[in-house]
Amino acid sequence: MAFPDGFTYVEGPYNIRWSTISSVATFRIRNPVVMEDVARTLNEADSGSTAIYGIAMSNAADSIGGPLAGKIPVMVPTEQTVFATKVQTGVAAAVLELGTTFDLEKSGNFFRIDSDNNSTASSRVVLVERGTSGSALDSADSSVFVQFLKDAIFPFGSNASLRLQD
Repeated sequence: MAFPDGFTYVEGPYNIRWSTISSVATFRIRNPVVMEDVARTLNEADSGSTAIYGIAMSNAADSIGGPLAGKIPVMVPTEQTVFATKVQTGVAAAVLELGTTFDLEKSGNFFRIDSDNNSTASSRVVLVERGTSGSALDSADSSVFVQFLKDAIFPFGSNASLRLQD
């Protein structure tokens, strides 16, 4: 099955939260988003983001009106939620072994795994098996199945100690 660009939900638990979009946000559907520290608004993740808030279920420009004006739905995954995402062309299948962790990179308007960066220090996703295939990769459409690492989902999935202001 050919998957669209970005992170496409495959299976597993998640929550949907309606979150306010930053006034300068330009992210696309199926891209990782972060919650900005001060304003608590959504913006697109970038290569310096250490964790994601969730996956945008709408383009930033497509918020609806009424009481939800300026908001979009965000899929907040757990470490058990599986997504399909693309891999850059020309990557050797041996690099994409089950259990290998990777950081993310942006290609055009969408994110995918950064197959050139599997440093455990910056990893945010781990490759998982596609059904019972024994592989994460589908070479027919250059996609892999991934799960976000628990500490890469913030603030709802992180192991970090958090205390909200009183």
